[in-house]
Amino acid sequence: MTTKSGPTTDEAQIRQRIESWTKAVRAKELDGLMSHYAQGVLVFDLAPPLQYKGAAAYRKNWADWFPSFQGPVGYEIRDLSVTTGGDVAFCCSLNRITGTRTSGEKPMSGCARPSASRGSPASGWSPMSISRCPSTW
Repeated sequence: MTTKSGPTTDEAQIRQRIESWTKAVRAKELDGLMSHYAQGVLVFDLAPPLQYKGAAAYRKNWADWFPSFQGPVGYEIRDLSVTTGGDVAFCCSLNRITGTRTSGEKPMSGCARPSASRGSPASGWSPMSISRCPSTW
């Protein structure tokens, strides 16, 4: 028996993966977070070096960033838009990051508007590329 995957099913799967990703960020669970990325992911991010090629390079970024927060990281996603079509999907949202830094800085509160392209349902809809730009809440 073959199960046909339609746009509604694909979108629901992607939204579930984004929720799982968000929970991993909040809890600073590096392995759980990285399980969501394709090995060949290409990321354009807010902080230097601004571009990361491959999951190993991006893992180091997160491994360095998580310890810079006391306790959990606040992470909220608003206005999530998911567009699917065959073997590709695109996501865009407004994300707010909050938390207390270990450096003694004022509590962090920043926003970003990421967009991501994702691989096929067979790949588990892992992000293939991600771009983030600063935004206001």
